[in-house]
Amino acid sequence: MPAYAGVDPGNLCKEKKDKAAGKKAFDLLKAFGKNTKVPNDPKLAQDISKAQSKFTKGFTKADAVGPCPYPGDEAVVEPVVDDSVADVISTIENGPVACSPACCYIESVAIPPDVSCVEYTGTAAQVGAFMGTCFGGSLPASSMMHTAMPGPCVMGPAFGAPCSVPMPNWIQAPKDSSCP
Repeated sequence: MPAYAGVDPGNLCKEKKDKAAGKKAFDLLKAFGKNTKVPNDPKLAQDISKAQSKFTKGFTKADAVGPCPYPGDEAVVEPVVDDSVADVISTIENGPVACSPACCYIESVAIPPDVSCVEYTGTAAQVGAFMGTCFGGSLPASSMMHTAMPGPCVMGPAFGAPCSVPMPNWIQAPKDSSCP
């Protein structure tokens, strides 16, 4: 009888991939921590290489268990692990990232006071980029007003219609991953 009798093979595969990703994150944080305490770039490079190798072996073994719901997803998962580790290190080194919200108000000129509100939270640069995309749409420009403003969505600036939280006219875009 197999050691994992009664366990869904897809779940077994996911569990093995979860462990491989967690081990890589742990190994990288441990390596960078040791390098912070006593800088040794050749040793750091060696530890990073070892963590990458163990990650690859873990995913290869998991895919071999099969059937995996998403075979061959190592190249997609690894950058997520690496980015998460980089975020942790950056937060420890530089302190928490300052994040703030902004709102894109989309108001109907043809049917005032109809308003839609899209709120995004991110760093100052990301919020600036979000606010820069608050324009246009599929309707003629004369029928809609687009206004970007810093701060949370409250009410449309042109007609004063409130943004209803959480719906029907308020949408919260996913926050940047570096924001709490």
